[in-house]
Amino acid sequence: MHGLLLKQIDYVFFLYGFVFIQFFSVCRSLRGQDAMRIPWHFLGLFGLFHGINEWLDMLVFSFGDGSFFAWTRAVFLTLSFAFLLEFGRLTCEQLRSFVIGKWIHIPLWIVIVLGGWHGVVGANVMIRYSFGFVGSVLASLALFQISKRDPQNRRALTFAAIAMLVYGAATGLIVPKTLFFPATTINDDSFLSFFHFPIQLLRGLMACTMAFSVWRYHRKIRVPQKDPLIMHQENWIAAGTVLVLIVVLVLGWFWVNESGAKESTAQQARLLSISQQAVSTVDAGAVLNLAGSSVDIGNPAYQTLKSQLQNLRSAITSLRFIYLMRKVNGKVILLVDSEPSGSKDESPPGQVYDEATVKLKEVFDSKKGIVDDPAADRWGDMGLSLRAFE
Repeated sequence: MHGLLLKQIDYVFFLYGFVFIQFFSVCRSLRGQDAMRIPWHFLGLFGLFHGINEWLDMLVFSFGDGSFFAWTRAVFLTLSFAFLLEFGRLTCEQLRSFVIGKWIHIPLWIVIVLGGWHGVVGANVMIRYSFGFVGSVLASLALFQISKRDPQNRRALTFAAIAMLVYGAATGLIVPKTLFFPATTINDDSFLSFFHFPIQLLRGLMACTMAFSVWRYHRKIRVPQKDPLIMHQENWIAAGTVLVLIVVLVLGWFWVNESGAKESTAQQARLLSISQQAVSTVDAGAVLNLAGSSVDIGNPAYQTLKSQLQNLRSAITSLRFIYLMRKVNGKVILLVDSEPSGSKDESPPGQVYDEATVKLKEVFDSKKGIVDDPAADRWGDMGLSLRAFE
């Protein structure tokens, strides 16, 4: 299940974005239809901009990323959460629960600017900590307040409020990994390692719950008398909508799967090419002089190879680790890696690589380069990365 979700992560993003686009459609239909004059359009704009942001994230898997594209996604993310915050703030003010002035935007923007000193990832994290978490909590409180004032439809809105609160924790506290605390510990990677499914799946499930709950609320207030003819028409419209959704989801699956397969083939070819280039830069004679144990640390051949791998790692910034391995008595051991001496991630010569996959072991028998599937080891989950061996 873990591997399947990782392979289809782009489709998870597609579903995630699609649900939020539908959420926008439902909220837009609610505008002006309830007696409390709730600013549903702000909740809808949150869904629209957030859905677009998720689809832009999906495109990264096919077309790659860049500084301009990353900052563009950060802008869409910020705007979506700003709309969410306005929905919560204005609704609570409209229902006379409590009043929070527009000044709340100022400290939140300051937090984002401070995060921007760490680049676009730092800004993204602070967007979620500030507008994301605060906006979700306010929106959840607003939905609870609406449910209290509408006992007939309380259940639907209560589910929406709970889902919004869980979503706020999932999107505002589980953030991309970066250099400052608590993002160094509580992040997307640690969530994946612990629960074995991506955080985007939980966010998507909460989005589905919110969209369905608000849709139920919309349907009830739209036909309060439950006229049989109107209800019959509503049922046909609902059935047609569901059919359209199914068609879109199926077509989306084929499109994402096809584009993902093409990108996977291209990535595999690229990684194999890098692997073959790496092999050509390694001194094969020095490898033969390694014992595959701790005695190699003082071996000039080991120092030469380590220097070569470090230079290669510096030249190929898309790779995190580069290492040489050997198969001894059925076990795979690490000979040399690209980590600086004394690094916490450095592997000493002779260390047994217990996480060796079947494909990795096949390399030593076939003598041919391969690209392995995503996997996890003691150094962490490699997520969408592919591993190339030569």
